[in-house]
Amino acid sequence: MVGKEQAFDIMSKIAKNSRADQTEISLMGFDHFLTRFANSQIHQNTAVENYTVTIKAVVGKKIGVSSVNTLDPFQLAKATQSAYETALLQQEIPDFQGLPHPAPTEEIPETVPGAYIPRTAEIVAEEKALIIQDMIGRAVGDSVVLHGGFYTGYAETALLNTNGVQAYHTDTRANLAVTAAAPDTNGYASASHRDVDKIDHTALIEEALESAKKYGKTIDVEPGEYPVILEEYAISEMLIYLSDSFSFNSVDEGSSFITAHKNQQLFPEYIALYDDPMNPGNFATPFDYEGLPVKRLDFVKKGVVTGNYTHNSYTAAKTGTHSTGHALPAGYGVSSTGPLHIFMDPGDKSYEELQGMLDEGLLIKRFHYLTTVHPLKTILSGMTRDGVFLVKKGKIAARVSNMRFTQSIIDALKNVKAMSKETKLTWFRDFTLDLPLCTVVPRLLIDKFNFTGSTEFH
Repeated sequence: MVGKEQAFDIMSKIAKNSRADQTEISLMGFDHFLTRFANSQIHQNTAVENYTVTIKAVVGKKIGVSSVNTLDPFQLAKATQSAYETALLQQEIPDFQGLPHPAPTEEIPETVPGAYIPRTAEIVAEEKALIIQDMIGRAVGDSVVLHGGFYTGYAETALLNTNGVQAYHTDTRANLAVTAAAPDTNGYASASHRDVDKIDHTALIEEALESAKKYGKTIDVEPGEYPVILEEYAISEMLIYLSDSFSFNSVDEGSSFITAHKNQQLFPEYIALYDDPMNPGNFATPFDYEGLPVKRLDFVKKGVVTGNYTHNSYTAAKTGTHSTGHALPAGYGVSSTGPLHIFMDPGDKSYEELQGMLDEGLLIKRFHYLTTVHPLKTILSGMTRDGVFLVKKGKIAARVSNMRFTQSIIDALKNVKAMSKETKLTWFRDFTLDLPLCTVVPRLLIDKFNFTGSTEFH
């Protein structure tokens, strides 16, 4: 870990040596420790330490960006000059009003309470191997083999610009994912947490084995609309795709549904969707990738589309508003924003009660190979994965072959009939930039979900 003092020392030297009118520097570092297993054997332990320094140079209304994954002073100097020279070659951005200044009334906390857990950063491969060994032992006799990965690590992010913005944060993250695979069935489970010791591996292996059960012969069902229960993994993937509708670029390009439905009661009143970056129930962060303070942003409140969408300093100035604290890293583009901490309010049903409400329909574990078909209508196409079950009278009656679907997310949310009171944190791990992209969502009982065919995928 570089640490706050050294990070600011590195960035201050870059800012001092920059020839640009304004300069922004971000330093993102991480240590990743990953244990992989397949065929019920550990086959790989990896450790990766990486630091990426990104320099944004502003010359008038022109912007140049350069990035290097080294802290070598000579390479940093070259990158600083490269960002400046790149800016000179760019076209002017007419609406650009410069880099942000520190937020005048909001003090950014140095870190989020409980964000850094030393145990998560320090757990060694031998300890993780014992946990995996115990999972493998619990699967003996079920005619399955286990595949998966056990990730632990920490990250640090530092931002500085020549207008006085300074921000630093460090945190830990852990994720354990397991697939229980038999010749013609798969089961899956995963869990994420700041504290590695809060991940219950015994519950995970039980969940994976349960969703790998055969329940007799696997059957096919005809394409069509079915009532479904979508588990949290499926809901999380759906909402990640929906979240693009809440970004400035989608609204600006006319590909977001929220413009036409602003202030409308589009969903049942118990549907609430929002981004809450400081909520301790997820991988909270105190500032965005411009170093500005984050804040909760409601997208759907009591079923009503609020019309809110994410801004950084540039898009806010362009539209005469304020940054919502949702800037993405500089390399994504000057107008790139988006929610990274997506919440959906839970309901009041236990998992058992939710399943008991399904007279006849399908229980879906998660999705696979999702593709956006129509952004404005939020139509997705994809496949199911690792568990599709026919439910009759609230009980699982048979395992069903994987299916293809084409479904509007808006229409699915319109048809939500009940939600679980339990929620699950899902982290969409990115080993390139290590963004804290995550969701906290319940299971949903949806009255109609459109399946278009079967698939050979197992």
